[in-house]
Amino acid sequence: MQTLLAVGGLLALLGLTVVILKRPTVVLYAITVLAVASWDFPNLPAVMSVGGASVYPEDLLMGAAVLALLHRPRKFFDNSRPILAWAIISAICLIGSLIAGLVVFGPSAVNEFRDFLYPVVAVAWGLGQDWSSPSWQAQFRKWLVVTGWGLCLIALVHIGLYGLGEADTFVTSVFSGEERTARPLTSSQALMLAVIAFYLLSQNKGRRNIPTFLTAGAFLVMVLLVQHRSVWVASAAGIVALAFLLRGKAASRTIVAGVFVALGATAFLMSGGADKILEQIAHSLNSSLTYESRTSSWQSLLDQSVEKGEETVIFGSPFGSGYERVEIDRIVEWAPHNWYLTVYLRLGAFGLAAFLLLLAIIMVRAFSARNAGAVAAFGAILVYLWAYSFPWFLAPLLAWCVVSGKKRAVGGEEFLPTWGARKFAHLTPACPRAAAMHALGGA
Repeated sequence: MQTLLAVGGLLALLGLTVVILKRPTVVLYAITVLAVASWDFPNLPAVMSVGGASVYPEDLLMGAAVLALLHRPRKFFDNSRPILAWAIISAICLIGSLIAGLVVFGPSAVNEFRDFLYPVVAVAWGLGQDWSSPSWQAQFRKWLVVTGWGLCLIALVHIGLYGLGEADTFVTSVFSGEERTARPLTSSQALMLAVIAFYLLSQNKGRRNIPTFLTAGAFLVMVLLVQHRSVWVASAAGIVALAFLLRGKAASRTIVAGVFVALGATAFLMSGGADKILEQIAHSLNSSLTYESRTSSWQSLLDQSVEKGEETVIFGSPFGSGYERVEIDRIVEWAPHNWYLTVYLRLGAFGLAAFLLLLAIIMVRAFSARNAGAVAAFGAILVYLWAYSFPWFLAPLLAWCVVSGKKRAVGGEEFLPTWGARKFAHLTPACPRAAAMHALGGA
């Protein structure tokens, strides 16, 4: 039976790979389904077991994405060249920690490794796409809008079923039967909404784009309603970046959209219909128990790491070591809600330094290209990672942030930055594809 399941799984993997090669957007919309369903179904059931390790639907999706990338690797190397060296160093650290974990703990090491594997594979797959193609840019933008509205829809469903909820209350999902925090979206879903909004706000494609800015405003309003303080802080960082970097039409239209959203919000507040909403938001702002418990557990994990000696501090503990610690008055085992700390615990100070340098290169390149949308999105993600793990379904957006820092596309064609689009109009006759590149940077 195990052999038949393995053969069936392999055939499914190969079939999915063929589909992805023909229609890359399959990966994007699979991510949409997983992202929208993640509140009600945070852990999908395994589809099979191989060598004692469970295989999940996400494993099949990422496996097919890897095979598709290996079949057509040229774009990946073109797009990742500026960060490739440090990405390879980080990958070597990951593989070393995984091998050590498999030797010491066996297949259980794979379970922890997934938290790193999914983001890495999904970003690599994203970097393997043809970002210089106007067709891919249009498909990517459509995917973001569909995903954003999908998240808003599921949030409204949850509000209808459970109310707005608060940071320290829980409900049972009517769809999965699992106990979940009562807030309408998870923090990672809320962050995805914010990052999509930043992408849309950086667009500059003509008068008809006013609905796009209103859509982005609606997404940000939902981010406020779902009451994740860490996402509020991350969103504030992104908004500051947009305010400093947007120029010309994109800036003026963002202001217009902001005025309309502000007027609508003001009218709603004056009607008195928002009193309970404001009360719940204020409660979320004043509730500090969650953050206090997290910081105490962070300190506990750091102390454990130091006590294990210099080798652990420098290179980390292998995957499978677990994250058991005391959090206030209980023992917990889940990963700490701090991605930087998680990287340190598994890759040590050396791996964390390589990871931070990789992030710094991406940010500097996006900022140098004056790419307002990418800087805002990436900045929001960096802030969010201080309070949570990396939500892997944001990986395509992270790949966009990486590629948006390119000054030149393949073949010497120019990437247009997010400011001053008019002065690049002379590129259109000689290089129409280069002129289309403004969508990548949102100009």
